[in-house]
Amino acid sequence: MMPLNVTNLTSLLVSLLLLLLLTSTEAVVQLDTFAADSPVTYAGASAHYLKQYDMCGVCDGDTTTCQGCDRVPNSPFVFDACGACANPFAFLSTFNGSCTDCGADDGDDETSGQVYGHKVLDDCGTCRDSTDPLFSRTGRPDYHLGACVGCDGVPFSGSELDRCGVCGGPGCDSSEPSLRSWCCDCAGIPFGPHIVDLCCDCVNREEHWLELSDGVFNGPPENHSLAIDFWARGRERVMNGTMELSAFRLSLFTAEGDMYNRSFSVYAPFLEALELFQRGWQAIRDPSSDDNSTCYRDVYIGANTSNPRDSCGGVSALSRPCVCTPGGRQWGCARLPLVV
Repeated sequence: MMPLNVTNLTSLLVSLLLLLLLTSTEAVVQLDTFAADSPVTYAGASAHYLKQYDMCGVCDGDTTTCQGCDRVPNSPFVFDACGACANPFAFLSTFNGSCTDCGADDGDDETSGQVYGHKVLDDCGTCRDSTDPLFSRTGRPDYHLGACVGCDGVPFSGSELDRCGVCGGPGCDSSEPSLRSWCCDCAGIPFGPHIVDLCCDCVNREEHWLELSDGVFNGPPENHSLAIDFWARGRERVMNGTMELSAFRLSLFTAEGDMYNRSFSVYAPFLEALELFQRGWQAIRDPSSDDNSTCYRDVYIGANTSNPRDSCGGVSALSRPCVCTPGGRQWGCARLPLVV
C-alpha cells in the first residue's frame, strides 16, 4: 500500500473534483463568458486593459454621444429652431434669435417675438405686421396718426401741413404778414374774412361794408379791386423798366467809342406803367367805387390832405413812399415823377 502523504492527498482531491464536475448534469461551462468585453477578469485577458471610459462615461467611446453642436463633449450648445448652433443658457443668448421677429421680449405671448413671426420694424422703428394699416412707410405721411412720417414723406422730418394745407408752411401766426402762409388774411386767420381796404386798414369785409352800405353790400365795390390790380401791374412795369435802365447804363461803359444804340426797351415799361396807373385812378374815381367811407372820399375824391396818393396809388414822393398791399404798407413806386 502506497504511503499517504500530502502530495498524494492533493492529487487525489483534484481527481475527485474533476470527476464530480464531469459527472454532474447541472455543471455547464460557458466559454463565451470569458470574451474580451466580459466583466470577468481571467488570466490572459489583456484586451480588457486597453479600453477606457470616454468623457461621456462610455467605455471605449469616442465622445460623440455627449457632444454639442459645436463638437465639444458635454457642451450646452444645441441647434435652435432657426438651425443655428447656440447656447440657450448664455447671458444675452441669441438662441432662436436669428429667425424670431421683432416682438418685445416681455414674456407676453401676444407681444413677444415669435419664431418665424411676421412682424418687422417699420420706418418709424415700430414693430408691426407689414399688413397692419398703421405700418409706417417712407413716402406715406402718417404724423397725423401719431407716427413719424412727415407730410413730406420723410420719417422724423417733423414736417406738418399748416392751416393753409402747405407742407412745412409758416402758418398764420407770424406778426409779419409777408411771413404768413398763402391763405392767411390780414388778421392772421386762415381763409378769414379780413382784407386790407384802400386806406391800408385791415377790416372784416362782411361787417365793414355791410355797415357802410346799410346791409346792402358784404364786400368792397368791384372797382376797388380793379384799381388795386392796375396799380400793382403798373408798379411791376416800373421795376422792369428800372432794371432795363440799369442794364442800359452799364452798356454805355462797354460801348466802343462815343456811339451807342438807342434802346426803346427802356421807355416801353414806363409808358405801360403810366397807362396802368391812369386806368387805376379812372376806376377808383368812378361813382360806383364810392363805398360811403370817409377814408375813400378824403383820400381818393377829396383833396388827399390826410393820406395823399400819387399816380402810382402810393403816397406822394414828398411824403413817405408806400402802397397798400394785403400785408399793409410797403415801399412802392412813389418816386416816379407822375402827377394826377
